[in-house]
Amino acid sequence: MCILTLTFIVGLLIGPRGNTLKQMESESGAKIAIRGKGSVKEGKGRSDAAAMSNLEEDLHCLVTADSEDKVCFSLFYFKEHN
Repeated sequence: MCILTLTFIVGLLIGPRGNTLKQMESESGAKIAIRGKGSVKEGKGRSDAAAMSNLEEDLHCLVTADSEDKVCFSLFYFKEHN
């Protein structure tokens, strides 16, 4: 499993109604998660310890996939489309 963590403008990544994020995941085969402070709307947070621990970190994006190529492609896709 390959993991890449990036910090950048999350709004560009998510896109309208999450469509940009969904399209990136679909085309790259990677799973993209927004983590850190501000990643969960107030009142919508989960109560388990694992979910709460990431809220202590700065806002960032976590990209995971079963190959490094998929992770790299998702980064390339983001740079090309934003």
